Amino acid sequence: MEGSGILGLLLVVICSAQPPSLLFPADKCWLSPKNRKDCGFPGIEASECVQRGCCFDAGSRDAPPCFYSLDSLPVCTKDGQVLIAISKDLTLPPVNLTTVHLKEGDGAECSPTVASADTVLFQFAVTECGATQRLDGVNILYETDVLGEFEILNGALGSVTRDSPFRLHVQCSYRGSQESDLQVKPRVYTLSPPLPATEAGILLLELRIARDGGYRSWYVASDYPILSVLRDPVFVEVRVLNRNDPSLVLVLNDC
Repeated sequence: MEGSGILGLLLVVICSAQPPSLLFPADKCWLSPKNRKDCGFPGIEASECVQRGCCFDAGSRDAPPCFYSLDSLPVCTKDGQVLIAISKDLTLPPVNLTTVHLKEGDGAECSPTVASADTVLFQFAVTECGATQRLDGVNILYETDVLGEFEILNGALGSVTRDSPFRLHVQCSYRGSQESDLQVKPRVYTLSPPLPATEAGILLLELRIARDGGYRSWYVASDYPILSVLRDPVFVEVRVLNRNDPSLVLVLNDC
């Protein structure tokens, strides 16, 4: 069986009792100065920065005082950067963060810039790391995927996984120039949860032979017996009939 991916919800509480130099929950603003990305403008006040859902820290000269929090990611920036933060609690069971990677992002610049036990952070240019570009009317769209693998444990009685398969699709839309009409449309794809109840029933399997590798035309009962040249491939399909349980998966061994 496979683990189902169920989105977790993160609740952010803003407390005015925190020290004035650092506003917003510390667990969402712990990025080091070199990994902080500007979320405001010169001279922005702390209150307006927090209203944007960002962090404010006036104690560092090497980073902007107003910067994106982990809860505000993913974002696309005006200078053509993408910031994506993945929390292990984003799915249930938790995402295996050691397997999370950018689709087709093999270079060092595509590896996580920050990796902790709870979160991984990616920062890369919209034109890098396997991102695709296309025009949609007056908009230029950049799209990429963040993928997470799951480990399959094989035993004497079958296979099982305790991880969640994970896919985050990020789309950055630019209109006119990188200085205007900036938006990002993140979407998370997860497996549907299993049905709430199971019941006994007859499992029907069908094996049928295709006439070629296109699997569009099939031999019928009147065609048998089928003659085939030794070592020529035989194109076979096995399927479960009348399946109504989305968690039921057919696995063939020793084909």
